[in-house]
Amino acid sequence: KASRDAVMAGGPDEKTTKLADFLSNGPSMLLHDREYALRVYFPEKRLLLPSLIGGIPSLVTQYEALLEANGC
Repeated sequence: KASRDAVMAGGPDEKTTKLADFLSNGPSMLLHDREYALRVYFPEKRLLLPSLIGGIPSLVTQYEALLEANGC
């Protein structure tokens, strides 16, 4: 929750960085520890999504697509 609040208070650059970070790390997490990624990492990122609105819109769309493609 604290992390979500911090991101919500952040500006577009911080939100864009968080989006890009997940888009870079998410596929790697799936490859190296799929169980953890789907049980913990991706659900946490789903909760963070509303806080990231305000980042680059195309990255928000890609972020949502990666979550949905993996059932989160």
